[in-house]
Amino acid sequence: MENDNETTLKNAFQNLMLPSIKYELMVAGKNDKNYEQFEILFDADGNFEKIRKSLPPNYDHILY
Repeated sequence: MENDNETTLKNAFQNLMLPSIKYELMVAGKNDKNYEQFEILFDADGNFEKIRKSLPPNYDHILY
């Protein structure tokens, strides 16, 4: 089976329980002083895989 972006999206939206499909949950929360964002990764069975802190957007360019 070819594993390209189109095939992955098609499979994900057909509610197939393929082991190659991962689900990412974006979570924002507030600690004592500021807000933080996290990305939580789950496998196709809903098992937790990893969590990582999201980095702020990179604004090395000019915004108008």
